[in-house]
Amino acid sequence: MLFFNPRFSHGELKFACDTADVLFKVSHVSQEERTFAFLSPELEINGEKRGRFAFRSEGGQRTLPKGWSEFDVLFISAGEPDIYLRVTLRSYFKSPILRMKLRFTASAPCRLTKSQGKDALTYFGVQIPEEGIASLSELSLSHFNPLAGMYQPHLEMFDPAEVFDGQTFNGPLMFLEGDERTLLVGYEHGADAPQSFLRFLLEDSQERSALFLNAVSGSYLDGQEIGPEQAFETPWFEIGVLPGGLTEMLPRYRRFVMNEICTHAASREHLLTYSAPRQGLSPEQLLREAEIAHRLGLDVFVVDMPRRAEDLNPLKAKLDEYGMRLGVRLNPQALPASAEWRMTRAGDALPAVEGNVPLCLVSDYADHLAQTMMRLREEQGVTVFQWTGVSHDAVCDSPLHHHGSEAHTPQERADAYRFRLMSALQRVAAQVCERYPDVLVDLDVSSPQRPMGLGFLAAGRYSLSGTSTVQASRQALNFDPFIPTSLLPAPVLAEDENALATLVLGGNSLTGRLSGLSEEVLSLWTESLALYRRILPEVSAAYPRRRGWIGSSPEVHEKIVTDKAAGVVAFFTVSGGTFTHLTQPMDLSSLAEVRGADAWEMTHDGRLKITVTLPDGGARAVFLLPRQEA
Repeated sequence: MLFFNPRFSHGELKFACDTADVLFKVSHVSQEERTFAFLSPELEINGEKRGRFAFRSEGGQRTLPKGWSEFDVLFISAGEPDIYLRVTLRSYFKSPILRMKLRFTASAPCRLTKSQGKDALTYFGVQIPEEGIASLSELSLSHFNPLAGMYQPHLEMFDPAEVFDGQTFNGPLMFLEGDERTLLVGYEHGADAPQSFLRFLLEDSQERSALFLNAVSGSYLDGQEIGPEQAFETPWFEIGVLPGGLTEMLPRYRRFVMNEICTHAASREHLLTYSAPRQGLSPEQLLREAEIAHRLGLDVFVVDMPRRAEDLNPLKAKLDEYGMRLGVRLNPQALPASAEWRMTRAGDALPAVEGNVPLCLVSDYADHLAQTMMRLREEQGVTVFQWTGVSHDAVCDSPLHHHGSEAHTPQERADAYRFRLMSALQRVAAQVCERYPDVLVDLDVSSPQRPMGLGFLAAGRYSLSGTSTVQASRQALNFDPFIPTSLLPAPVLAEDENALATLVLGGNSLTGRLSGLSEEVLSLWTESLALYRRILPEVSAAYPRRRGWIGSSPEVHEKIVTDKAAGVVAFFTVSGGTFTHLTQPMDLSSLAEVRGADAWEMTHDGRLKITVTLPDGGARAVFLLPRQEA
């Protein structure tokens, strides 16, 4: 049954679809009159621009498992033919941040076109409020830093006087700070800066001032059909409105990424992982490493995928004995499979990967990959998959796959491949995880030209396995104010004396030869990880505070849940010395023990004053352990 109420609530947001020339207005439930206006999508149909979508009806609400719900709103752009728009809003409990997907159909068969030779699609716009905004901010995630050996985030804040008409922003997140409220808009995809498949555009003219999200390339094929039975769907977008400013929005968005963007609970488990070295370990040596990993209290043991899956069986038997999980690293484009799924590139055959010609994930090969992963789960008990080598460097322009036909140019097919790669990865991960909820999928983005962004966080995690030093691994902590470090694990080398203090800041991943560690070091790791496990959920949840920068003397990281007095303070230094750190206020009545400090004291205002003495190049983790409930 269709309902025709143009005003409704979803999560902690209120929507109104009863204003002319506006798709909807949105506000936080506590500030109903302070709205942000979203403008209609525009797309090119049969060579003509179509937009001005008007509210038609509510489409119904669905309750999903474990706290999620979806709400559909239907719109129409009247014409020949009529174009229908279904906006799906997904929320987690009473959240102020929602996910949104657009789905277009038509009353009669028609085609998406590119009369100017490029994508002609605006996903939505946001009007700048008449009273103006205090600031406009862009959060980017896909700048690869070769010195750090990993992608790095960057939050750029613009005063209204510093922006101009026609300015573009790659995002994927934009924040508009208004009158005692902040709007977040973003998209879930992935690229390598300065490339992007979607881009924000600021229009600032006498007629209007608005921020639009436009397609750049690959979002659809020229002549792609839509109709009553043929839909065109967009990636997921994100909308959030919260009272206050960026200071309030960023911690709330971090919680959204940790708990709300992904429905696969296994990807958010608090797991301590060991990644065995990629080369040089015999089956017997792997069993020895597994024995030590068990002693340290680790949860997951990851190895390279062998040529024969049954070669995993002895290791799996040992891990079962220890109560540990088995993970494998594999290139998802390099499994033995039919030649019809091979990737092609105009005029140049792609090199073989691990002895196999790379295979196209935007083809029926994706189903073969999912079936292979499910078989590894069923027969070898693999529950953690780490995908490596997925890159935009390697493209496919085959006219036989799902990214274009002979009717499209090689370049258009290649662009469509790049754009659709993220949704293909998401779809495979979702297919496997829905069948086996205990499965976790990581996507390695430790090299440039990876599909880095928000997209895969809706299906699993990213991993940063290419770092060479512990200090380089700590560069992943730059993501922590926006995306929890546990969702971008950068393994630390066990033999590095600073590795422990780095791991317990939330990365939770260890590599190197455990059997080469001394008994003294193994004892330290065992004792410290036992303490860390007691506060692991709190460290993951805590919003980070930092004194200094990575490589400074000192460099201090604080991750504390204040109402529990639980967490960790980690000290690092290049030059030795005695360092004192004053924490944020907390409920000290919940504190049971402080471990790792040379000296500490409570202050009158509920803080801890912690002192450590470190040698040159030293590090120390100080654990704040709460009282345990009876």
